[in-house]
Amino acid sequence: MAGHVTFNVGAVRRLFEHSRAALEHGPSYEHLFDAQYHKGGVILCDDGTPYKDESGQWPDSNNIDTKLVPACIVLVGDQGIYLMSNGMPALLAEGGKTRNVIAYAKESDPTDETNEDWYDAKVDIFGGDDGTIPLPLSMFVEAMKLPDSATLKVNITSRHVTVVVPAKQVKLAKGMKLKFEKPFNLKGGKQSSLFIIENVPDNILMALDEDGKPLHRCKISDIRKYVRSGNAKIVKDEAEAKPSVSSNMKPR
Repeated sequence: MAGHVTFNVGAVRRLFEHSRAALEHGPSYEHLFDAQYHKGGVILCDDGTPYKDESGQWPDSNNIDTKLVPACIVLVGDQGIYLMSNGMPALLAEGGKTRNVIAYAKESDPTDETNEDWYDAKVDIFGGDDGTIPLPLSMFVEAMKLPDSATLKVNITSRHVTVVVPAKQVKLAKGMKLKFEKPFNLKGGKQSSLFIIENVPDNILMALDEDGKPLHRCKISDIRKYVRSGNAKIVKDEAEAKPSVSSNMKPR
């Protein structure tokens, strides 16, 4: 059991929005055995008696307080691998009374007639047994910033499930201006947040003062990382080019 599966962002967004908007949420397997989601904080069996591990009985799902169950997108492995919302009422397919809207993984989609290996992929990646894994919406927040046509990956191991969002593509070129969120310390006790790129491969930049005049040449490692994280942006409008420059500023 290990591997990754790929999903269309647009299909996942529909599940995300449904779960987020719902006031109640259906429980998954793990919620059944957690007292905090049961009415009165006590896990009860079908006959109304308190649940005990050695009793051989199953927790009563009707005793779950669905208002306490957190919003999730549920990763399911049975007839293929897919995602579904745990929001209640359930998100049903158009024209269907019981069929939930789901987002199949590209690698294990039984509805894809061109994919004859979907079952083998399900077993290799998810395992031979059927099961569900609730994934909190927070795991998908970054992915929801992508366009509907994009894809996201879910990595699955026997211990962990992670959502992987493709890194933002950043194109830098000589002569491009960058404004950093926090000023950098420069020689001479000055600081600046505005730089102009002199050499992309070597990350060489020239710091600029308030008037756009050169202050000091320096090297800032991994410029693209700053841009991807939002800690730096490419300046396209001169109105944005207002660097933080001072001779007595304290480093942030």
